Amino acid sequence: AKLFDAEIVEKKEETTPVTEEKTPHPETFSSAKEKYTSILQKLQNIEKEYSKTPSAYYAQLFKGHTYFNLGEYDKAIESYNVFLKKTDKTSEFYLLTLNAIALCFEKKEAYSEAIAQYKKMLEVKGDFLKDLATYNIARCHEKTNNHQEAEKYYALVKDTFATSSLADEAKKHLLMLPTNHELTK
Repeated sequence: AKLFDAEIVEKKEETTPVTEEKTPHPETFSSAKEKYTSILQKLQNIEKEYSKTPSAYYAQLFKGHTYFNLGEYDKAIESYNVFLKKTDKTSEFYLLTLNAIALCFEKKEAYSEAIAQYKKMLEVKGDFLKDLATYNIARCHEKTNNHQEAEKYYALVKDTFATSSLADEAKKHLLMLPTNHELTK
C-alpha cells in the first residue's frame, strides 16, 4: 500500500558505507497506523512552525484525512471544521471537506448528521458533487430503513443527474428498495 508516495512495508535495516551501523529506513513503516501517526506529527509541526502560511492551512485539511484514516472520526471532524472556517464556500475544497465530514459521520453511524452535511453541499452554488451528495443522502436514508426518503433521493439522482455514473447505481437501488413503485410500471 502507498500513502503520500511512501510504502507501508516491514521495517528494514540497512548499513551505511560511512559508519557500517544498521539504521532503520526512514520511509518505511511496520503498519498503516504507524505511518499515519508519523504523518500526523509532521502535519502538526507544519501548523506550528508555519502557522501563517498556506502550508499550515492545507495541513489542517490533511490532518482531517489522517485522523480519518486512523479511525479518529471526531478529531477528523474537528480538523475539517477548522479548515472549513478558513475556506471560501465557492471553493471545491469546501464541498470536498463537507463530503469528508459526512463520511466521518457515516463511519460513526450518525446518519442524520451525515445527511445534514450532504444537504449543505446541495445548498452551495454550482453542480460540483451535487450528484454524489444526493446519492449519498439516499444511501443514508436506505441504511436507516427510511425507504421512502431513499426512493425520493435515488429518483432525484436518476432523473436530475441522468448522465452521472451514479444514475445507474441509483436505478439499481430503486429496484431493490422494498417500497419500490417502479416495479409496477
